[in-house]
Amino acid sequence: MRQWGLRSKAARKFKYKTDTAHHNIVPNTLDKQFNPDKPNTTWVTYITYIKTGEG
Repeated sequence: MRQWGLRSKAARKFKYKTDTAHHNIVPNTLDKQFNPDKPNTTWVTYITYIKTGEG
């Protein structure tokens, strides 16, 4: 490749696009107090992003 003046083109690293405006964030009314007064009044979720070969 050097003899013919050729260069390889490296793939660009994937950039994650994040919405930094955060228009749909709900206020933290629970404030880590995990003792609800009655059932079905507090719902909690957790999301973990794991990088895989598929993206």
